[in-house]
Amino acid sequence: AKLRRWEKVEWWARQLIKKKNYKYKSKRELRRYIAIAISENAVDLSKMQKHSDAIKESMRLVKEFSDRKDLASKALMNVAVMYERAKRIKDAVKTYERVIKKYKSEDVAPEAQYVIGVIYENQTRFKESAAAFMKMEKFKKDKRAPDAFWNAALILEAQQDFKGAIKSLNKWLKLFSSTNKDEAADVHFKIGLIMERMDDSKSLKKAEKHYAKFTKKYKDRHVMRVEAFTRAANIMRTLDDRATKSPKNKKKRLIRRHRKKATKYYQAAVNEFPLAMAQIKSFSDAKKQKAKLVTAKGYAARSSFWLAQYVYEDFDALRIPSTLKIKILKDALEKKAIKHQEAEKAFDGVTSYKDADQTICAFFRNGLLYYNFAKELLDVPVPVLPTLDMEDEYRAALEQMAAPVQEKSRVLLIGAIRASHEKGVYNQCAKDAGIYAAKVDPDSFPVSGEEEVSPNKTKDTLMSSNLVRTLRRGDTAVDMKKLTRKQRAAQGGK
Repeated sequence: AKLRRWEKVEWWARQLIKKKNYKYKSKRELRRYIAIAISENAVDLSKMQKHSDAIKESMRLVKEFSDRKDLASKALMNVAVMYERAKRIKDAVKTYERVIKKYKSEDVAPEAQYVIGVIYENQTRFKESAAAFMKMEKFKKDKRAPDAFWNAALILEAQQDFKGAIKSLNKWLKLFSSTNKDEAADVHFKIGLIMERMDDSKSLKKAEKHYAKFTKKYKDRHVMRVEAFTRAANIMRTLDDRATKSPKNKKKRLIRRHRKKATKYYQAAVNEFPLAMAQIKSFSDAKKQKAKLVTAKGYAARSSFWLAQYVYEDFDALRIPSTLKIKILKDALEKKAIKHQEAEKAFDGVTSYKDADQTICAFFRNGLLYYNFAKELLDVPVPVLPTLDMEDEYRAALEQMAAPVQEKSRVLLIGAIRASHEKGVYNQCAKDAGIYAAKVDPDSFPVSGEEEVSPNKTKDTLMSSNLVRTLRRGDTAVDMKKLTRKQRAAQGGK
């Protein structure tokens, strides 16, 4: 045996059995030696690329030892492996299936079933691969069974068979959640992600409920809870955004019917963040610690951002009236200013998470906050006054009020651009910051090629800090820049 002269080993074992010489080895042991000799000889033939001879040798073992399922099943399994090595895939699969059918109670049966799934996957026969992996339900106690259902789900998801993928993962939870508690949370969460990918309103609502259920079931998974809360809130916001953009919304009003629920989820994510950070610090694996830190910060920052965005929307909804009644004007400005400060503080809070994407967006939104405030001040229609000089003074007062607001807008927009360069992140917020910075300060940001920031768009009355150029009366706009004082007086009536 040490010399691997298996034919000799087999011959001597058969001779001892023939002569009934069981003084040193029993008949059962001698038969085992014969089986080993045949099996090892087949392995040697296979290594020499003599696959046909190796298969014949193994089949000889299967036939001779049909009464010994432990030996015959392994021999037949080896035949399947040899077919696979010989690139005879069809014969390999048939043989693996034969192993499963004939020796389903032997250890090799679940391995054969799993290998069939792998073979089909390697051949890009994904539908058949997923089906083969799902058949591991027959061998649910095998250690490969959970991986088989997970693989099936990933394959089906990649083929956009989302319902099939969810079915596979639900089966996983039913069969293995009690014995694989650590992985159960990941599987549960994955179902929500797939529901999101389906993207229709019905599936999104199911995903939101699924994430809510996740947060109740896995209260110790703090990092995942931050993400789950954020995703549930994003779904609510997405449904509102779609309703806003819907053709049915003929008045084009901002729809926020799910705001209360979204706010609750976003706030829950922010509240969960400290617990997630404490959990991350307990991880010994540095790589895992870094990955989880990115996840927790990213989703907490997003939740914080959208909470601030809701305040921004409240600010944007407030209007400054065109009136000569100082109290009404003062009250409107105070309400606007209070909401402005509240929104600014909320966006400042976003930067504390040190997430590059959301930090840039927070800088931009704060800049836009000041930009829109200044714009609205300059857009207030001038009421009809006894003289043009009085109207000029009214406009000048508004422009004087808007000037420092404009300057703050410029500083914050530049801050967003600088943060983008420093962090190497060029998202939509960074692009928008550049567009608005060019509107506020076209001399410092002479951006070309963008319709929004071309010179004819930046040198308008809205962002001018000079004297009044345009006087509005209702729907009529008079260009003050092109008229002399006498011309203006002639067109101005009294």
